[in-house]
Amino acid sequence: MGSLAAAFPVDRSVISRHLQLMEECELLESEKQGRSRLYRVNLACFVEIFEQGAEIFRELQSAQRTLAR
Repeated sequence: MGSLAAAFPVDRSVISRHLQLMEECELLESEKQGRSRLYRVNLACFVEIFEQGAEIFRELQSAQRTLAR
C-alpha cells in the first residue's frame, strides 16, 4: 500500500480503510503476500456495474425518444 498511499495526500489509514470497504463491496480482491497485501480489481463486478449502467442509459434514451414524439 505504500506506493499507492504515496500518490494521495491523505493518511495511510484512510487508504487502508477505502481498500477494505472496496473489498467488502467485492470491487477488489486481495491476497496476503508476507507482510503485504496484493489488491486487484474484481473485473466481473465492474462488468456487471457497466452492464447495468448501459441498460439504464438505453431505458433513458427510449423514454426520451417517446417524450419527444
